[in-house]
Amino acid sequence: MNWILSAEEIQSGDRHRVGGKGYALSLLAKSSFRIPRTVCLTSDVYQEYVLRTGLRERILLEIHRKDFKEMRWEEIWDCATRIRNMFLTNRSRTTSRRKSETVSAIDSVAERWPCGRRRRKKMTHNRHLPGFTNPLSMWPVRNRF
Repeated sequence: MNWILSAEEIQSGDRHRVGGKGYALSLLAKSSFRIPRTVCLTSDVYQEYVLRTGLRERILLEIHRKDFKEMRWEEIWDCATRIRNMFLTNRSRTTSRRKSETVSAIDSVAERWPCGRRRRKKMTHNRHLPGFTNPLSMWPVRNRF
């Protein structure tokens, strides 16, 4: 199963995997609209990540801690913050390996484009999300490069 799809590769059956924006971009590309080169990470990447790192069970435990209808907004906020921190503090070896695999897969998609592989911008630290090196990255990594 391909985890990374270019806009041209997305089919109607992939809508649930790439989301509404990715699917809409693919329709525009197929209708001869000029759009920037686009790749979509499928939701399968996220599912694999939370499964391999053990975050899936921790997130489910956090969500089902209390009946959602009985929660005040502050409790919902706290729950969301705890889940966010699970991603920021996760230090799995899988993370860096998966990140390099994903970068390689994105490069292989880019090589199929007419202009070939473009030089990737150097990832910089995102001041809004401490612990992330790239705001578009699915894998929180703390300065391991």
